[in-house]
Amino acid sequence: MKRIYTILALCFLAQQLIAQPLPELFHYDFNQIGTSVTNQASIPPVGTGTATIMGALTQSGSATCYLGALNGVSGTSGTDYLSTGWSANLTGDWTISFVHNSTVAPAFSYLLGDPGATSFRCFTGGSGDLFYRGPFNDITTVGGGCTNIGTNVNTLVYDGTAQEIRSYLNGILNATVAQTTVPVFTGTGFKVGGYSTSGGILTGTSIDDFRIYNRAISPAEVLQIANACIATGLSEIFNPKVSIYPNPTNGISNIDISNFNGTISYSVISIDGKTIHQEQNITTSNLAIDLSNNSKGIYFLKLYDANSSKVFRIIKK
Repeated sequence: MKRIYTILALCFLAQQLIAQPLPELFHYDFNQIGTSVTNQASIPPVGTGTATIMGALTQSGSATCYLGALNGVSGTSGTDYLSTGWSANLTGDWTISFVHNSTVAPAFSYLLGDPGATSFRCFTGGSGDLFYRGPFNDITTVGGGCTNIGTNVNTLVYDGTAQEIRSYLNGILNATVAQTTVPVFTGTGFKVGGYSTSGGILTGTSIDDFRIYNRAISPAEVLQIANACIATGLSEIFNPKVSIYPNPTNGISNIDISNFNGTISYSVISIDGKTIHQEQNITTSNLAIDLSNNSKGIYFLKLYDANSSKVFRIIKK
């Protein structure tokens, strides 16, 4: 029986992976053994087919999103990092997405970057937010640095047509920052798990499912990536069976939740990233979400506990 459940779980995982948009430039899942990490993207830049783990960082052994992750050691980015073999080179639309997991309180650390690319870097702060800086106007993803300890899917999209950079947290729009000039990256050495010689990812934290696209992926694709990771990364404690009806709805949707222990919280988020309903520490298994006074369109229901979350879509017709 255990073998059957394992096979079913692997089949589900394969379906989730197939459903996601394949990155053109970089895709690391960190599911290998040793210091080599295969770039599984469709069109990897020359010389980036295999990345190398430097120093004391390790892969696997921490099922953040799928089967493994790049695990931090609180070292310096000069010695402990993933060497991608790429001098960052982005001149048009692009998307960067990765999973950040933390089992420790939020603290300052660099997650990725290339000092030659106008000091492009991504780092966490003690507040639990995530910050991006470089050849563009600064972007802050509130809560993206694991404010409450847990797993976050962070996605950054540059859309040249709209002249803006959008940051998403777990598939939901978190911030939009206008860009007056096209951000051009011409780097000298792009690292994952660190930046320059500064402090890298911390012990008790990890990076997983790292992706770079050479285009601005759509909000639907962003959500697809987040849902696949969240669905495969939930803890056994937080693994609710959820039924939403009616969906689409004219106003009220009933939410039946079962198979979970303890308390659960929820937020209802509009397509533009605004939270319109929320409630915390619920013990009942039946909810009613009233969208009667809201416009027609797509809304996201985020269910979460202290460590994990899961996102569902509700359509108001």
